[in-house]
Amino acid sequence: MVDFMADWCGPCKMMDKEVFSTGAFKEAVKGMLLAKVDVDLEKATAQRYNIEAMPTVKFLKSDGTVLHEF
Repeated sequence: MVDFMADWCGPCKMMDKEVFSTGAFKEAVKGMLLAKVDVDLEKATAQRYNIEAMPTVKFLKSDGTVLHEF
């Protein structure tokens, strides 16, 4: 699971506080690798995955293929 975010993004901060830090979320993603990509620092990665708005969360296969996004 990759969370494409930015330090200045209010909704990104809300997701961290109200979703990603909860026990229910942590239980749901057991066994997944979780990554945060700051779109300002990793512009090439953000372009590769066509990130146009933050937050964008994508679920990827190990080869980088997108399985789902929101």
